[in-house]
Amino acid sequence: MWKRRFFTLMLARLVGTVLALSGLVVAYGDVARPGGYPALGIPLIIVGVIALAVLPMLLRRRWRQP
Repeated sequence: MWKRRFFTLMLARLVGTVLALSGLVVAYGDVARPGGYPALGIPLIIVGVIALAVLPMLLRRRWRQP
């Protein structure tokens, strides 16, 4: 059971990191359009950081409850 929970936590952290980094690339890179697309990138960064910070904490809290 601990292996499954560990991999779930790592996956949640990885998803948050990927979202935040892809938001940076979209906001300041030439991926979406030349010069960047901050209107799309900034919300991705915010969602990624929230997922990175909050999702593992919520999972741990849920697993501690009987």
